[in-house]
Amino acid sequence: MSAGLAGSEEASFYRHLYAAYSAALPILAEICDEVKSEREISSVVDSTARFEVDQMSKVDSALMWRTGETTRKGNIDVRVEPSTAGIYLGVMMAQIDVLQKNGHAWIRSATRRLSKQSIH
Repeated sequence: MSAGLAGSEEASFYRHLYAAYSAALPILAEICDEVKSEREISSVVDSTARFEVDQMSKVDSALMWRTGETTRKGNIDVRVEPSTAGIYLGVMMAQIDVLQKNGHAWIRSATRRLSKQSIH
């Protein structure tokens, strides 16, 4: 990733990656605990009352949504924005670490596949 970034862009990428990882890890761990305990469904049901007061915003005209539409049409020449990439990857790495720590089946399956590939 950082091979395409230099100087302040690389610094921004890593600063955002580390900040996002640190912020996301405890949130994702809590979500995992809620799912394991089967309490998460109660939380979802309880939170629906908030939609009467705070409507969900529309995202279909947001820049990110329009960029995704363009990319899906085959025009994938989209500049990587270092802070956005760092945040995205930081959250994804935190999620992988939480899943791995909790022995999630996805992690075991991926590990088995990688082990088989390295043997051959």
